[in-house]
Amino acid sequence: MNDTERYMRRGVVTGWGSDASGNRPAVLQKARVPFVDHDTCVRQFREQSGRLGIQGLSITNKMICAGFVQRNRDACFGDSGGPLIFRDLITNQWYLNGVVSFGTSQQCNQINVLGVYTNVGNFTDFLDTHTRL
Repeated sequence: MNDTERYMRRGVVTGWGSDASGNRPAVLQKARVPFVDHDTCVRQFREQSGRLGIQGLSITNKMICAGFVQRNRDACFGDSGGPLIFRDLITNQWYLNGVVSFGTSQQCNQINVLGVYTNVGNFTDFLDTHTRL
């Protein structure tokens, strides 16, 4: 099993943000979302942001994307800052992989719209230094 198979199949995003109807939940919500490779993420983001007239944003290596291209499950308004976690399939431990950042849709749970997350792995040295955990 390579690292992609071990870690990067599917994550779980959780939050108290709005549902697709704009309502706030009484119970913490979760969605299982597949990780999306960087090239697909960049391509999808360009297409979607071009349709919406969004300028000045780009997907960098400090970001990861997750979500379904053909299904509508994702984080929503109010979920920003929440966790995107994954389970190591060998050790069975859960790890923080991303932090909900933004999407390129004016509505939640849209088909062909991926969620963009801060890639926590790029900040482990900073976190180790400043949190001392």
